[in-house]
Amino acid sequence: MDSIPRPPLPRTSSLPALTCSSTIGTTKRKALYTNPSKGFKEESPRYLPTVSVPGCLFPLVSSTVIRLMFTVLKIKPARSASLLYSPVTSEASLPVLSLATVMTLLSFAFGCAPRTGFSPPDEPLPYVLKLDIAPSVKQGTFRYTDSCGRLGEVSIGRQIDRSLREEAARTFQTVIFEPNQNAAAPPDHIMTFDVREWSFHIDKDALYDRAPATLRMTAIAKLSDPQGRVLRETEFRVDRRERLRLEQVGRSCDYIVAPFIRDTAAELATKVFLDTRAAFAEQPTPSAAGETSSFAEQGSTPSTSPLRFKAVLLDENGNLVFESGERVRVRIDVVNTSMTSIQNVSASLSGTPAVIDLFPATTLTLPPLQPGQTKSLEFMATLPPTLQPIHAEIHVTLAESGKPVGRPQTISLTIQPAGASMDEVDQVPAPTAVFRQPLTSLIAIGVGTYRDPRIPSRKYAVADAQTVAAYFQAIGGVPSSNIQLLLDTNARRTDVERILTSWLPPRGSSKATIIVYFAGTALVDAEGRIFLALHNSIPLSADSLLPLDTVASQLDKLNADHLLFLFDGLTSPLPHKTPTVPPRWDVKGTMIRFVSGETTQTGLEDDEYRHGLFTYFLLRGLRGEADTNHNGVVTLEELASYVRQKVRWASQSRFNVEQRPMLLPQLGLDGKAASLILAAPPSRSLSSTP
Repeated sequence: MDSIPRPPLPRTSSLPALTCSSTIGTTKRKALYTNPSKGFKEESPRYLPTVSVPGCLFPLVSSTVIRLMFTVLKIKPARSASLLYSPVTSEASLPVLSLATVMTLLSFAFGCAPRTGFSPPDEPLPYVLKLDIAPSVKQGTFRYTDSCGRLGEVSIGRQIDRSLREEAARTFQTVIFEPNQNAAAPPDHIMTFDVREWSFHIDKDALYDRAPATLRMTAIAKLSDPQGRVLRETEFRVDRRERLRLEQVGRSCDYIVAPFIRDTAAELATKVFLDTRAAFAEQPTPSAAGETSSFAEQGSTPSTSPLRFKAVLLDENGNLVFESGERVRVRIDVVNTSMTSIQNVSASLSGTPAVIDLFPATTLTLPPLQPGQTKSLEFMATLPPTLQPIHAEIHVTLAESGKPVGRPQTISLTIQPAGASMDEVDQVPAPTAVFRQPLTSLIAIGVGTYRDPRIPSRKYAVADAQTVAAYFQAIGGVPSSNIQLLLDTNARRTDVERILTSWLPPRGSSKATIIVYFAGTALVDAEGRIFLALHNSIPLSADSLLPLDTVASQLDKLNADHLLFLFDGLTSPLPHKTPTVPPRWDVKGTMIRFVSGETTQTGLEDDEYRHGLFTYFLLRGLRGEADTNHNGVVTLEELASYVRQKVRWASQSRFNVEQRPMLLPQLGLDGKAASLILAAPPSRSLSSTP
């Protein structure tokens, strides 16, 4: 294995942002600095070397020294604010320094330093760490189109790999990497790192020369001992937004993306290893925004105990569908956040007798927990046989010397009959009597067969549209009078335009929600524009195809509160029109697009599920599986997150390809679209599961 020493703190090549201090030593302070890439000032904690000069006197001291330098040394101030030496010569033949240069030199003399994007330079932890970064992370790239419509690609994986290695070397005394196996000492701990989800979007329709860009990542870092026991597992989320400038060369088509990627990778790496330090109780730090630690105290009642724990239920095949006869594990991770050893810690299970009685033991004891140490234990059982779904609850309680720690955690589950769970979505849930959305309208279009044989057919498009319409009527609260279902021969362009221009406008209002679902085939031209193929469409006839731009512009005329377009199908190139760019789902207007795949030739159909893969998990999510906070309703944000995760998992595990659903635009921070309620499924077992 390669052993690397701790590298020095990197020096930025850009203009250093200045921070002023008022104490001696290396301390953590909030400093006001200028971020050149964002164009505004912000406040951030930094670890900087300082000297004993009161910060409030800095302007007075600096201005006085500048005057003395100009007078005694006869230095002529330059007219420009450049940091370079001026070629103009003074009377004493000295180089002329610009005012900015003098201020920079004084800033270092009086305790100002350039900011860096890395963790503070604490002493390294006295351990040997083996860092294992998933190969898929290292190979990660983003594809985008520049302002001229040309395809571009930027690597994110190499920058993440580099930032993690640098931060690891600052945090631990020795870091080793694969595949070289020659190490001076075996690892004390092993960290595995993987990225679960990432997305990169540039809003090219923005005004001016700075396009808003958004980069989101969800990563998981797992710390284990050499025997493979998980000591700490933490999920990290990075949501970074900046405005990207255009290259000032040529046609100015490409964006300056590299600094944005580098800063995001540095932010992620810093979060990972600050959390690692907290795990060793070297430097406890509060959880950062957007970061979900596995060790969070549950319940609203605060606890004075230094113990934190989390319980999760794992099934045998990892598909999160609990079937009769399947082995399950209740895993409990416990961390000691105090500076003293804790003994006599135990975990116990209670809940539905039909499930709890199947566990050989319902109470297990943990070995003593040292300061900052994490230990895990597992309860295992086989789910009971059943012909009907069984709803059950498992309550997990942690105790120290017989006294409960915090509030019990509850895990709710539904045990399905073996082999029958995959057909559950075809059983439309019972209507919810108390949930009504009279201002919501739905247009469901399903086209499985086409007159023109050049357009690929879709086996389950009609069934998908029918089931989606039934779900929104039953548990989405949409009145039957507000639903239009167009199938095969009744789904021609004239039919769709009639609905959009005549039937829909009376239902549009400032408080209305309009949902359009389309199952079928979409055709893409050479510029990436999307055309919906209807039953009578001819690939080379523009009059028979329905441009997605037309749908978006027609819906925008309604001035509705929410516009949502759902697409499940195959995206295929037009004959003799091979696209040179990815399909362009980013149409103008306020319509939110949630589509089954981001590239052509994606849109899998599953013969076992008898649905399109995207629609199958869309229905399961609406049934309640996407209700992650267990509040009885499914929001757009919950549904999108659930479907994207499930479709990616199912496409890889069942078809050995990757289908990545895409949501455009990204849901805003105001929460208006994200909190849009789409369904209120039948009463489920609620819980406080984290």
